[in-house]
Amino acid sequence: MIIVSRGEDALARILTIVSVTVLALTLAFMVFVPKPTSKGLRTKTRNQEMQAKIATKAAEDRVMEANLQLAAQTWPGDAQQIAPVALAKVTQLVQARRLRLVAFRPQRTTANGDLTQLPFLVTVEGSYPGVVAFTKDLEAPSTKLAVSLVQIASADAGSDQVTASVGLVAFMPPAKADPATTTTAPAGARASRQETTPRG
Repeated sequence: MIIVSRGEDALARILTIVSVTVLALTLAFMVFVPKPTSKGLRTKTRNQEMQAKIATKAAEDRVMEANLQLAAQTWPGDAQQIAPVALAKVTQLVQARRLRLVAFRPQRTTANGDLTQLPFLVTVEGSYPGVVAFTKDLEAPSTKLAVSLVQIASADAGSDQVTASVGLVAFMPPAKADPATTTTAPAGARASRQETTPRG
């Protein structure tokens, strides 16, 4: 005997099979996948906190390293303190290359971002190879000086003697404001100072 099923019966059987499969999968998930516990949540929170602390420590180390590198390339103090030390360094390098120091002129300081620049203009005379070597010596990290300009002119057409003008820059960290110098004087004090000014 051949039994022919109608379309509605086949659709019902398919839906029944799908429903049973979904229920079986749901039951398996509930049985085999552990439920989150308060202990597991605490452990996860501690792990996240530990990762955040590690990331913070790494960022602090990078900032400290950057500050150390900045300190190694900047000059403490002000222009009056830096100029004599820079002159001594330049003089030592000039003598090592058998050159003659003609002039060492500090220029006006300028602010560039978070750093203050103290430029110098150095004029030396001597052999061309000596001047080139002197310029390279100035670029050594130990000098804390940056070469910003080099101009070389022949001093004598019959020899290798030249005159060189070398621009140098010393970098200083930004000056910290002194609260004692930024305090506003009382109105009465200002008035008394104005009264002592000679009148024409």
